[in-house]
Amino acid sequence: VWSCLGFYPLNPTGGDYVFGLPLVDEALIQLPNRKQLRIKVRPGRGSTGAGIEAVRFNGRPMPVHSINHRQLLQGGVLELMVTR
Repeated sequence: VWSCLGFYPLNPTGGDYVFGLPLVDEALIQLPNRKQLRIKVRPGRGSTGAGIEAVRFNGRPMPVHSINHRQLLQGGVLELMVTR
């Protein structure tokens, strides 16, 4: 399930998730704190192979490599710009 969403636990005890290529274009996750996390995949602009070009979380640019559990629990929109 993690990989289908476009990220997976790098170290389950540390709470860090590494981004990967999602298999879905959009997903909605109901979080335990009554918030929601919406994942949206957008087409990237590149033309050289598959990969993640950019990541935005709640409208703010994020590092392309990872996100932590605390950030995900805030809820909101995680956008992955992907070249396939």
